[in-house]
Amino acid sequence: MTMIPYNAASMKYWESIKENAMSDLRVGKVIKVDLGAHKVRVHFEDVNIESGWLKPISSANVYTVGTVVLCAYNTGFNEEGYVLGALE
Repeated sequence: MTMIPYNAASMKYWESIKENAMSDLRVGKVIKVDLGAHKVRVHFEDVNIESGWLKPISSANVYTVGTVVLCAYNTGFNEEGYVLGALE
């Protein structure tokens, strides 16, 4: 059995995580706000999809309709995601 040096194995693992993470980040525009639930819906123009209800990672952030935001999704494009912050 050939052993891979720790640093090489770590870099290979990091590269795979980085590639997957980058595909799960999306930029979109807030189109609906639920102040009571502290969630928003976002439209992603590049794929013409409306998100499910997304929760901001910080309860201090209150977004308004029209705000451009960066969103992170769990592996694969699905409704489980979070708003990381505003880009404007």
